[in-house]
Amino acid sequence: QLEAMVNTYIANGHAMVKYEVQSSIKAPIVLFRAMEFNKGNDLIGENWDWGGYTTEKVTEIRTPGTHITMFKEPHVKLLAEQLSFYLESI
Repeated sequence: QLEAMVNTYIANGHAMVKYEVQSSIKAPIVLFRAMEFNKGNDLIGENWDWGGYTTEKVTEIRTPGTHITMFKEPHVKLLAEQLSFYLESI
Protein backbone atom coordinates (compact mmCIF):
# COMPACT_ATOMS: atom_id res chain seq x y z
CA GLN A 1 0.00 0.00 0.00
CA LEU A 2 2.82 2.37 0.85
CA GLU A 3 4.47 1.78 -2.53
CA ALA A 4 1.18 2.51 -4.32
CA MET A 5 0.76 5.73 -2.33
CA VAL A 6 4.29 6.86 -3.15
CA ASN A 7 3.85 6.04 -6.83
CA THR A 8 0.57 7.98 -6.91
CA TYR A 9 2.22 10.95 -5.20
CA ILE A 10 5.07 10.91 -7.73
CA ALA A 11 2.69 10.58 -10.69
CA ASN A 12 0.58 13.47 -9.43
CA GLY A 13 3.70 15.62 -9.06
CA HIS A 14 4.78 14.85 -12.64
CA ALA A 15 1.29 15.62 -13.96
CA MET A 16 1.14 18.90 -12.06
CA VAL A 17 4.49 20.05 -13.44
CA LYS A 18 3.84 18.99 -17.05
CA TYR A 19 0.17 19.99 -17.47
CA GLU A 20 -0.51 23.12 -19.48
CA VAL A 21 -3.93 24.71 -19.73
CA GLN A 22 -4.96 25.00 -23.37
CA SER A 23 -7.79 27.44 -22.69
CA SER A 24 -10.04 28.57 -19.86
CA ILE A 25 -13.47 27.03 -19.40
CA LYS A 26 -16.62 29.10 -19.15
CA ALA A 27 -17.95 27.56 -15.94
CA PRO A 28 -17.78 28.44 -12.26
CA ILE A 29 -15.38 26.47 -10.08
CA VAL A 30 -16.06 25.49 -6.47
CA LEU A 31 -12.84 24.83 -4.57
CA PHE A 32 -13.16 22.79 -1.38
CA ARG A 33 -10.11 23.85 0.63
CA ALA A 34 -8.97 22.17 3.84
CA MET A 35 -8.83 24.49 6.84
CA GLU A 36 -5.71 22.82 8.20
CA PHE A 37 -2.64 23.10 6.00
CA ASN A 38 0.52 21.15 5.69
CA LYS A 39 3.56 23.39 6.00
CA GLY A 40 3.88 25.51 2.86
CA ASN A 41 0.41 24.85 1.44
CA ASP A 42 -0.88 28.16 2.80
CA LEU A 43 1.65 30.01 0.66
CA ILE A 44 -0.12 29.23 -2.61
CA GLY A 45 -1.93 32.17 -4.21
CA GLU A 46 -5.56 33.13 -3.83
CA ASN A 47 -7.86 30.22 -4.74
CA TRP A 48 -4.70 28.21 -5.45
CA ASP A 49 -4.64 29.90 -8.86
CA TRP A 50 -7.82 28.13 -10.06
CA GLY A 51 -8.94 31.50 -11.46
CA GLY A 52 -6.58 30.90 -14.38
CA TYR A 53 -8.66 27.92 -15.50
CA THR A 54 -12.01 29.67 -15.85
CA THR A 55 -13.55 32.89 -17.09
CA GLU A 56 -16.21 32.58 -14.37
CA LYS A 57 -16.21 32.90 -10.58
CA VAL A 58 -14.11 30.69 -8.28
CA THR A 59 -15.85 30.02 -4.96
CA GLU A 60 -13.69 28.78 -2.11
CA ILE A 61 -15.33 26.63 0.58
CA ARG A 62 -13.24 26.04 3.70
CA THR A 63 -13.66 22.49 4.98
CA PRO A 64 -12.50 21.14 8.37
CA GLY A 65 -9.43 18.92 8.41
CA THR A 66 -6.36 18.54 6.23
CA HIS A 67 -6.19 17.58 2.57
CA ILE A 68 -6.36 13.94 3.71
CA THR A 69 -8.58 14.05 6.83
CA MET A 70 -11.32 16.09 5.14
CA PHE A 71 -12.31 12.78 3.46
CA LYS A 72 -12.58 10.90 6.77
CA GLU A 73 -14.99 10.94 9.73
CA PRO A 74 -16.07 13.30 11.16
CA HIS A 75 -15.11 15.88 8.49
CA VAL A 76 -16.42 13.96 5.48
CA LYS A 77 -20.04 14.50 6.56
CA LEU A 78 -19.74 18.28 6.27
CA LEU A 79 -17.82 17.95 3.00
CA ALA A 80 -20.62 15.76 1.61
CA GLU A 81 -23.25 18.31 2.67
CA GLN A 82 -21.34 21.16 1.07
CA LEU A 83 -20.74 19.18 -2.11
CA SER A 84 -24.42 18.19 -2.32
CA PHE A 85 -25.47 21.84 -1.99
CA TYR A 86 -23.34 22.87 -4.97
CA LEU A 87 -24.25 19.84 -7.08
CA GLU A 88 -27.97 20.55 -6.56
CA SER A 89 -27.49 24.09 -7.89
CA ILE A 90 -26.10 22.90 -11.23
